[in-house]
Amino acid sequence: MEKQVGKIIVVSGPSGAGKGTLIQAALRQCPEIHLAISATTRAPREGELESGAYYFLSEDDFKAHIQDNAFIEYCLVHGNYYGTLKKEVFDRVNVGTSVLLEIDIQGARKVRAALPDISGIFITPPSLAILKQRLIGRNTDNTSAIDIRMKQASTEMAEAAHYDFVLVNERVDSASDELYRLISQISCLDQVN
Repeated sequence: MEKQVGKIIVVSGPSGAGKGTLIQAALRQCPEIHLAISATTRAPREGELESGAYYFLSEDDFKAHIQDNAFIEYCLVHGNYYGTLKKEVFDRVNVGTSVLLEIDIQGARKVRAALPDISGIFITPPSLAILKQRLIGRNTDNTSAIDIRMKQASTEMAEAAHYDFVLVNERVDSASDELYRLISQISCLDQVN
């Protein structure tokens, strides 16, 4: 029997588009998919240490990982480093588990350049006005940070054309169902079950 290799699925979109919310809802429907935990130098938000959402590293530790070529991709975003550790992905893919990477546009470009066979899903809000409302509603950024994210979002939205699928997150329930359907299609879950 031939060894099955898992798929790598990149999920990107502007900050506030709802990537994390949709991914968590979709993963509840397909727990056999692994969400890669990213590493970052930013400070944890309230509750993040307990959730295991990130590996929080000092800048020195992050740079040591860069020197060791331990990342598939890494970027400096909003003054902090973010990256995806190779071990977090390939240990699972090599045993047949598909892996989701929730990463920004810069990281997605780097992953696509290094691994051209990946699949990409771009999550977008219905409009930039709704995106701004969501960023304000999160209550995690000050006005200056929201303005920076909004400027960046305009540029990021143009990147949607470089992804295999574009998903508009208008309503969380229908968008998470659609994300689950896309993940299943890419990972061939229907063939496994």
